[in-house]
Amino acid sequence: MITIDFDGNITFINNAALISLAGLDNVTSIGENIYFGANDALTNLSGLEKLTSVNGYLGISDNDALTSLSGLDNVTSIHG
Repeated sequence: MITIDFDGNITFINNAALISLAGLDNVTSIGENIYFGANDALTNLSGLEKLTSVNGYLGISDNDALTSLSGLDNVTSIHG
C-alpha cells in the first residue's frame, strides 16, 4: 500500500470546475493546514478516506454544492 504524508498546506480555493479529490486517495496525514473554499461544483470530500490526521486546521467554507463530508470519516486528530 502506498501512503503519502504531506508536510505542508493543501488549499483548494475558487476552483469552479473541481468536482473530485481523486488523486489524493493515498494521503494519510497533512503536516499543516487543509482548506476548501468556494469550490462551487464540489459535492463531497471523497478521495480523502485514508486521511487520519491534520497537524494544523481543517477549513471548509462557501462550497455551495458540498452536501457531504464523506471522505473525512477516518480523521482522528486535528491539531489546529
